[in-house]
Amino acid sequence: TARSPGGGGAPLVYIPGLDGSGEGVRLQVPALIAAGYDVRCLKVPVGNREGWPGLTRAAAVLLRADLPSVAAAGGATVVAESFFAPLALMLAAEAPELA
Repeated sequence: TARSPGGGGAPLVYIPGLDGSGEGVRLQVPALIAAGYDVRCLKVPVGNREGWPGLTRAAAVLLRADLPSVAAAGGATVVAESFFAPLALMLAAEAPELA
């Protein structure tokens, strides 16, 4: 995951759309930080052809390691774009402590 500079607020995990780049949220990051979020962007490599179950497990493992204090923060806000919205839903089911 990439994280916002000077984070430390409530965790917000952005899951990019079909291109996997995370560029869709770039212009919104300053306002999200100003609103008190610690913005993280899950980057899915372009060549990754993993199915939903594998992506979900990988995202859960990565986020559990990257956000050890999410439970203390009351969970994370997960925002998904476009075709990756199902990943956000599956992630919430796989790792309810993160959402």
